[in-house]
Amino acid sequence: MEGWLEFHFIQNSFKIFLNVNEKVSSKRVFNDQRKDEKKCDTKEEVKKMLKKRFVITDEQFYKYYKVKFLEKTNFDLVINTSSLTPDEVLKRILNELKKHK
Repeated sequence: MEGWLEFHFIQNSFKIFLNVNEKVSSKRVFNDQRKDEKKCDTKEEVKKMLKKRFVITDEQFYKYYKVKFLEKTNFDLVINTSSLTPDEVLKRILNELKKHK
């Protein structure tokens, strides 16, 4: 399952956090903007939008569930995806899952 709070609700599971630095994240989101969101004209606009989203989401999750969803200690595996391809991320996950068994 995938989701920002799955680690909290599915206790007996292998929890994975995929991280990315702000610059790469902003570029990725800018280059693949969703049609159901306000279009951003610059990567800097995207960066501000993402920061705001994370702050609001973190506050709401803490208010309702007493959970900090970006706290990496909640996860069994943290992968910085900034310089990795999707295939490289998948390989790392599969290797860690094999070790976990």
